[in-house]
Amino acid sequence: MSASSAAAAIAYVGKRGEDRMGWTAVCTFIEKFCQKASVSLVSSFTAFVVMFMITNTSAHHLRRSAATSTTAMISS
Repeated sequence: MSASSAAAAIAYVGKRGEDRMGWTAVCTFIEKFCQKASVSLVSSFTAFVVMFMITNTSAHHLRRSAATSTTAMISS
């Protein structure tokens, strides 16, 4: 997530530029690179969301499984 956020910050500077630092916007010169960078950023954030959902689902199933096995051990 932090790498995606850092890449998004650099992509923003590439698209808009930073006048105070003297950096000009480069997306007007290198359009294909900026398009590919945008697609990769969207893919990266999407992968993070999917991984987060998988982790939550797995933790939920593990907790439910542990509760079921503990209940079975107590009733035996």
